[in-house]
Parts: sequence; C-alpha cells; structure tokens
Amino acid sequence: MKVSIFTMTYNHMEYIKKALDSFLMQKTKFDFEIIVHDDCSNDGTIDVLKEYEAKYDNIKVIYEKENQFNNPNKRIYTSMMKEIATGEYIAYCEGDDYWMDEYKLQKQVDVMDANIDCSMCLHKVDLVDDKGNFIQNHYPLNVLGGKYSSEEFLNIRIAKGEYFQTSSYFLRGHIYKHLIDLSDLKKQPEFVRISRVGDEVLMNYMALKGNVYYINESMSCYRVESKSSIMKLRKKSSDYNFVTLTNLIDVLCSFDEYSNGVYKKIISKRLELLIPELEFFKSLKNSEKTSDAYKKLLSKECRPYYIRLSKMYKLCVWLAAYAPRILKIALTIMKKEFNICLITI
Repeated sequence: MKVSIFTMTYNHMEYIKKALDSFLMQKTKFDFEIIVHDDCSNDGTIDVLKEYEAKYDNIKVIYEKENQFNNPNKRIYTSMMKEIATGEYIAYCEGDDYWMDEYKLQKQVDVMDANIDCSMCLHKVDLVDDKGNFIQNHYPLNVLGGKYSSEEFLNIRIAKGEYFQTSSYFLRGHIYKHLIDLSDLKKQPEFVRISRVGDEVLMNYMALKGNVYYINESMSCYRVESKSSIMKLRKKSSDYNFVTLTNLIDVLCSFDEYSNGVYKKIISKRLELLIPELEFFKSLKNSEKTSDAYKKLLSKECRPYYIRLSKMYKLCVWLAAYAPRILKIALTIMKKEFNICLITI
C-alpha cells in the first residue's frame, strides 16, 4: 500500500461525509487506504462511518467504547492506527476538515518519491468557517515553496511561529511509525510524551529526521471553529490558553535537550515571545477586572507579544483596557467579535 490516510473524529456528523468524500475523490496511480479513529461519538457520526465502511473496501474504522480525550495515554489511538496501517506514507486530515484538490495525494507522493531525503511534505491550507465559506486567509502566511533543511524549517515553525495545518501533513511512514510506537511510553522522547498539542511535536520530530518539502498550493481546507474544534475551546477559555502556553514552553525546553542544544537560538527566539504572552494570560486568568489584564498587555513586560498584533487588535486592546464600554458598543454596531484568545500560539 502506498498511502494510509489517518483521520480522527469526534461528533463530526455534520462534516465527516465531506472529509471522506474528499479522500475518495483522489485520483492516483496507486492504491490508498483510509483509517478512521472515532473517539466514541454520540451525534450520529458512527452511523455515517458504518455506512461508508460497508460501502468501501479501503475504509477501516476503529470505534472507541469510551472517549479517550482525557486519557493520559490517549495517543494509544495512533498506536492502534499504526498497527492497521500498511502505507509507505501517512497522510493526515481531521474529520471536520477536508481536501479540495483531487490530485493532492499524487502531488505529495511524487515529491516524496523524488526527494528521499525528505521526512515530510506540507502545503498551503485555506481557512473556511463552520459552514464551509472561505475566509480570506490561509496557513502558513509567509512561506515560499521548495525544500527546507531541518534548521530552516524549525526556524520557520518555532522562531517565526508559522503554522502548518494537519490536513496538509504527508509523512514518511517508517519515521512516523517509529515515533508512535507506544509499546513502552518511556521510550518516547520526553518532549513528545509531555505535550498537550500533538501536531506541534510531530512536526518538530519529523523535521529532525530529514528535510521538509513545502508545496505553495492550497489543496485542503481547515474548518475554523467547528463545533468540536480546539479553536472554539481556546476562544472561550483564557485558562485553556494559560495551561497550553505553559505546556508549550516546557515542551520547547525539553525539545532543546533532546536535540542537544543544536537549535537553542531558534527555540530562544520563540520563548522570548511566549513568556510575555504567558504573563498576559496569567494576568487575564487572575485579574478581578478584565481591563486590568489588557493594561498588563500594554506594559513593557508584554510588549514582545503586543507588537505582533494587527493595528485593529492593538486598538481593541487599548479600548479593552481603558474604555471597555466603548469597545462593547462599537463591536455590537459592527457585529464583530474581539477575543484575544484567538491569536495566541
């Protein structure tokens, strides 16, 4: 088998058909399989999966009897998928996202076959809203197409903070399978074991094992703020952002140790941004008045984070700090929403 497609679902009834159809529409010169892990959905997702599984021989589904989201060993599902997967390459796509280029898999296979020194191939991803309407943005924002060395890629991802969305992931199978061998958790690198965000550590690990190829074409869609998305949780919860940022700092420090300090300068650049960002969310979490937290963001201590914001967000931060009622009235009139949690990490 040339490619195994991994997709994870939980209460994706409104979206999973779109995702599966986008896999099945792929035009390739090779065979591929679709492996789905459902984390005990209760909204009808399972009925859809059983329908597709019965209809298509290349779809295999793992059904959890209990939800694994809060399981400390929750990456066990990737180990289960690994045992089933037979592909030379692994392609990723969450159950609420989808592909839009019918030649996506073929293009990524062609790149990886021609560049055996590459551990991973990524591409540009368009953002859509919950209904699938295009948003005028994409991930990553400022990356040129071509091959990047480990150091070049880690500088883009860690120091510059460019985000590569999971629906673009295309990994060399034997490297990925070695990482997720969970027969003994102690064998995993610490930065992988402690991370709350799987895609962050996956990219860093894969980049250590080879060059990375980036195709500067939009070939998939990331559904921002779907009903079960992490983005929705981030938006609502400053506590979530505080915990996630604290964990990310720990992960980066552990990654620095794992890579023997080779990328210390790159990691230090990211920490210079994350630490003041953490201070802001700490203040947002602990302040009795929200306006006090935004005043903190305007302080010298948090300036490295503040200067990354757009002009509009800077204005909103100032109003949130010193004129919150005016901000509320203005946003109501414009039917807009301001939430600093959307622009972290």
